[in-house]
Amino acid sequence: MNCFTKTKRPLFWSVWLLLLLTVPLGAQPAKHTFVQLGVEDGLSSTEVHTLLQDRYGFIWIGTADGLNLYDAYRFTPYQRKPFDSTSISANATTALYEDRQGTLWIGTVHGLSRMNAQERAAGRFQQFLHDPANPQSLSANTISAICEDADGNLWIATRGGGLNRFDQSQNMFVHYRREPGNPFGLNDDIVLTLHRDRGGVLWVGTARGGLQKFDPSTQQFTTFTWQHPNFLPHYEQYPPAVFAFIDSLCAVQAP
Repeated sequence: MNCFTKTKRPLFWSVWLLLLLTVPLGAQPAKHTFVQLGVEDGLSSTEVHTLLQDRYGFIWIGTADGLNLYDAYRFTPYQRKPFDSTSISANATTALYEDRQGTLWIGTVHGLSRMNAQERAAGRFQQFLHDPANPQSLSANTISAICEDADGNLWIATRGGGLNRFDQSQNMFVHYRREPGNPFGLNDDIVLTLHRDRGGVLWVGTARGGLQKFDPSTQQFTTFTWQHPNFLPHYEQYPPAVFAFIDSLCAVQAP
């Protein structure tokens, strides 16, 4: 798996190479028009953290001050309402994911929120929060990434609580936490990013434990750091690294 590099240039050229392969020779460059949209247009904040286009073509925008739905004409903001458990769990939105059922999952700095078709029609959310008294609740409230595996399980990365697998049929979270001394366990409780590749493999990017591959059949993690034999030799480790996935191509670039 020698697809790692410490410089930005190889990733840059890899992306452009993929783009060039999809453009017919002699084609004229496309002309794009950019329109700037801000608070004066109805966006709740110009500090944008995450974006998602759903199956209907609508754009969801997670900001520091609420979630926004954009239908190409106007913004519909969703913000936390104090003492209302049917509102979004926090305004600062950090991750967005649409699962195979069309349900929208929203990661925030204070818990996970869900909006399925019925909840969307009513403008409501279902909140999932960490409860110290409930070992089957979310392991931590600060969400960094959300992903779905081939079996329909939802995976939630947290900052400080490791990795969670959400069993929707049982309405429970299974925790994967750092296990010192276990070479096949999660290396770091600060999980920054998740990616499921074409082969169904779940890749886990951590802040201090490198890149890990999770095998659901064995419930084990394989770790890739600069010391791993599949890494190119003599490369320094850049903590934290930025992992970029383009289908089956992956690269690492220093921040």
